[in-house]
Amino acid sequence: MHYRRLGRTGLLVSDIGFGSLEIGRPWGLRSADDPGLPPPLEDVERLMNRVLDLGINFIDTAAAYEDSEERIGQTVAHRRGEYVLATKFGEDFKTGVGSDYNFTAARAEWFLERSLKRLRTDTIDLWQIHCGPNELETVTSEETMGAMVRAKESGKVRFLGVSPGSEQAALAAIETGVYDTLQLTYNLYDRLMEKNVLPAAKAADIGIIIKWPLGGGVLTTKADRLGEDQAERKVQVAAFTKEAEKRGITLSDYALRFLLSNEAVSTIIAGTRSIEHLEANAANSGKTL
Repeated sequence: MHYRRLGRTGLLVSDIGFGSLEIGRPWGLRSADDPGLPPPLEDVERLMNRVLDLGINFIDTAAAYEDSEERIGQTVAHRRGEYVLATKFGEDFKTGVGSDYNFTAARAEWFLERSLKRLRTDTIDLWQIHCGPNELETVTSEETMGAMVRAKESGKVRFLGVSPGSEQAALAAIETGVYDTLQLTYNLYDRLMEKNVLPAAKAADIGIIIKWPLGGGVLTTKADRLGEDQAERKVQVAAFTKEAEKRGITLSDYALRFLLSNEAVSTIIAGTRSIEHLEANAANSGKTL
């Protein structure tokens, strides 16, 4: 496993990280034989311990990932010294109900205490805003930033980050000087953050965490599950697949190595419920196009 510096945090994190959405909440492109449900706890335990055994030391979760935080605490809290733990706050989610967003100082404190309890830890290495509506207002809110800084000063949090969806909010977050990391959507077909945000973050020594690296399954063998309403995306995926085949690698390998080729990227959080897919992802560590 290869490691990169997470910006000014100074933390060395595996270039292939682990996104834990799928171990706690229904997710992904589904089919008749794969409803996208979280696996049983015993399977999660095997998966999470395999994550650490492979040398993956960056684990990202969120309060909104339903059972994810709790399951991380249940399965690998006894190995807490082996991983950098990142979680997000501000969004609460329940299957069948949806998301509720609240970024007030009081609610931030509530999220933090609940996350610490669920994760069975005294300290969260990276505490991030889970952006929702009005994200520009959220990332620049004096109340929200103040609550985060106080959490850092208390020792319950080591570093601060934000997960914005728009270029405007990402650049504004960098300008605040408060956030140590950005968690951004970036992949072969979604390159919104490539031109302006990634260079600005690198110049400011902001750590970059890449989410959605495989497009939620679109840049994997699950691409055949795309419906007819995704005809344009299918054409894109077919073109990427041809490029991968020219190199003798899989589409997923191609997608991950494309991201690792960008020096601004610190770590890629590729999520999965499968040990087989986990190992395949990890095999791309240190490889570029």
